[in-house]
Amino acid sequence: MRFLILIVIGLFTIELNAVKQMIQRYITQDSEVSFQYDSRLNYYQLTDNQWQQYSRFQFDIWFPNLESYLDISPVFQSIHVFDHLNDSTSAQSRLTEAYIQILYDWGAINIGEKRLVFQKSTFIGSNEFSNLPQTFGHIGITTNDQTFSFAYVTSYTPSNSIHSTQYKYGSIFTDFSLPVFHSMEPRVSAYFIENHGDTFSLNLSIQSGLFQSLSTSISYQDAPLISTNSELQPCSYFYDLIYSIQSPLNEFQIGLRTFGGPLRSSSTGFAAPFSDIFLWDGILSTYGDNVLNGFDSGQRIYFASFSSRLSDHRQVGVSAYLFRSLDFADNQGAEIDLVYSDNIVANLASYQYIAGYFFKGTDTTTNNIDSEFRMWLDVSLHLGQPPEKK
Repeated sequence: MRFLILIVIGLFTIELNAVKQMIQRYITQDSEVSFQYDSRLNYYQLTDNQWQQYSRFQFDIWFPNLESYLDISPVFQSIHVFDHLNDSTSAQSRLTEAYIQILYDWGAINIGEKRLVFQKSTFIGSNEFSNLPQTFGHIGITTNDQTFSFAYVTSYTPSNSIHSTQYKYGSIFTDFSLPVFHSMEPRVSAYFIENHGDTFSLNLSIQSGLFQSLSTSISYQDAPLISTNSELQPCSYFYDLIYSIQSPLNEFQIGLRTFGGPLRSSSTGFAAPFSDIFLWDGILSTYGDNVLNGFDSGQRIYFASFSSRLSDHRQVGVSAYLFRSLDFADNQGAEIDLVYSDNIVANLASYQYIAGYFFKGTDTTTNNIDSEFRMWLDVSLHLGQPPEKK
C-alpha cells in the first residue's frame, strides 16, 4: 500500500511539473517585438559638414502574457544609430529603455531606465526629435488618470549620448493636479535636481467653449536643496501664456514665453536642463543652450503656429517666433518653420519634411548669431506596434 501511494505521489509530481513548465513557457516565451527604421537626411547651412545622413534602428520587446497573468510588464528598447558621412562618430548603440511596470488598479510603479515626460516635456522631456532620446534611471509612480506622478531619479543619459551621469543623492520630479472645476485644471509641479536647482511651477488650463483654451504656467527657481557642491546658485523665474483654438482638422496657437534673468547678483538665470528644447524656440533651437543652462539677462519668445490635417494621412504646419529682450528693446532674431508629413502606407511607411530659417537680429551687443537655413527629411518604416506605455 505504501508503495502504491509513493507511485501515485510520483506521478502527480511529474504532472504538476509538466503543467508548471507549460505555464512558464507560455508566459515567458510569448514575447512581442516591434521594429522601426528611420532614415534622416539633414542640411545645416553654417556647419562645416553641411549635409548629414543617419540610419536609425529601433527594437521594442515586451511580454504581454506576463502583464495579463502577473500584472508585471517588462519593457526593453534598443536603438542603433549609424552616421554615414562622419567617420569619427560612425555609430552609437544604447539600451534606451529597460524598465519593469508593476501594474495596479490605480496606476503603476516603474523601475528602471525610461523616458520621462512632465508638463508635456516643458521641463522634463525625452527630446524625441533627437536620434537618441534622453532617458532617466528611476523609481516612479503614476496614476491611471495622470493626476499624480512621482519619480526618484538616480541617473540620466542626455540625448544623442551613450554616457550616463550618476547622481550621488538623486533628484526628485513630481506633479499633481488639483481638480477645481470641470473647465479648469490647476497642476502643481516641483523638480529638485541635484547640483542644479529647485523649480516650483503652477500650471493652469482653462477650457472656453468647445474648441478654445487658455493655459499659463508660472515658475520660480532657486538654489538646489540636494547638492554636493555650491557652484551653481540659480534664482530666477519663468512664465508663459498660450491661447489655442483646436478643431478636429486644424489647430492654432499664439503665445508668449518669458525666461527671467538672475534675480540676485551672484545667481544664474532660469534654466530647464532636462526640457525638450525643440518645443521652446523653433526647430533650429538657436537658443537651446540658453534654455538648458540659463539666460544671462533673460529673454521673451513670442510665437504663433498653425497646423492642418489635409487628409487622414497628410498634415502640414507652420510656426513663427520672435526673440526679444525682457524690455522688448533688443531684437534678438526671428524664425519661421514649415512641417509636412505624410503616410506612404498606413501604419507601415511614412515621411516628414521640416525646414526652418533663423533671421539674424539687430542687437549686436548680446546676439552675434548669423542667419541660417536648416532642413530635415525623415523616412520611417514600421513593423509591428510598440507597447503602450501605461
